[in-house]
Amino acid sequence: MTRKLSMIIGAVMMAVLASCSSGNFTIEGELTDAGTQNLRFVYASEGNITSQWIPAVGGRLTLEGNSKELTIVYVFTAQMKYLTHVAVKNGETIRLSGKISDPWHIKAEGSDINAEWTKFILAHAADFAAGATAKTDKAIEQYIKANPTSVVSTLLLTCDYSQITSDRAQTLLESIAEEARPASLLEPFASTIGENAMAMVRVQPMSLLDREDSLVIVDVKKKRLNVLYFWHSTAEADSARRQTVKGLREMTGGDVAIIDICINPDTLGWARTVRSDSLKATHYKALQGPVDKGLLPLNIKGENFIIVADSTGRQLYRGTSTDEARKTIINNPNARKN
Repeated sequence: MTRKLSMIIGAVMMAVLASCSSGNFTIEGELTDAGTQNLRFVYASEGNITSQWIPAVGGRLTLEGNSKELTIVYVFTAQMKYLTHVAVKNGETIRLSGKISDPWHIKAEGSDINAEWTKFILAHAADFAAGATAKTDKAIEQYIKANPTSVVSTLLLTCDYSQITSDRAQTLLESIAEEARPASLLEPFASTIGENAMAMVRVQPMSLLDREDSLVIVDVKKKRLNVLYFWHSTAEADSARRQTVKGLREMTGGDVAIIDICINPDTLGWARTVRSDSLKATHYKALQGPVDKGLLPLNIKGENFIIVADSTGRQLYRGTSTDEARKTIINNPNARKN
């Protein structure tokens, strides 16, 4: 353990020494409940992705990085739970403050851009924490409409908008002034780097509530392939959920299982929905919604979110497309039918 810690500290010192010049950027943080642990910082610069483990000691940390153009730095815990993101470039110092246990209230200060971005996230923290993407997407759309010349509009769209690959997202992007959407923020990694990091997390056994109000352990190792479908809306007229479940159930049988999980904390609303569900799907509910202990490492984006995982828990697909989930299964040799 001592040798491993020495190697980590040595690597961090080398990275810091290699970047010690006044032209670099700095991120300082004080996360009061972090204690002493390693946090992961990921960002891209000039087409290259940099991933660094930075030790937090007594909750305090410092990252030195290098990016001539404005870039997005993503911050994760040692368990790869997403914490926050900031926009930064050389010459800037950004200060983080807050708690790991409450990531949506972590503040980023040090530039007008981050102050405005943080202001928006804090104003909608409850909806982000609940995975209510319909609400957060609508708020983002309203912000972009009201602020077409702000770089924050681009940051919200590329980093926080749930339907980033949709035609609607493209229309929103085109509505933002050219000077407010620098190329460095529009590279493919800007909206997918967080997803790529999350895809490395293995799906672990989860303690969920079934429709009989009993706690059960749901484990993906029982099937060669598993489709985890996470939904939030309990509205009776939620046609999107019904259409998605119907499409997913066509993939069941043999070595493929559908695991339907509601992440809405409203237990009564969930119970009412599943009782009247004519699809006869097997339903589960996360007791604490998207912040349930078993779901936190997966960083579920919100309603109608899909993960395809194999029996080892390895994630093969993350997203909202039933068609892409189906392609992943069809093209996987483990998806044989009995």
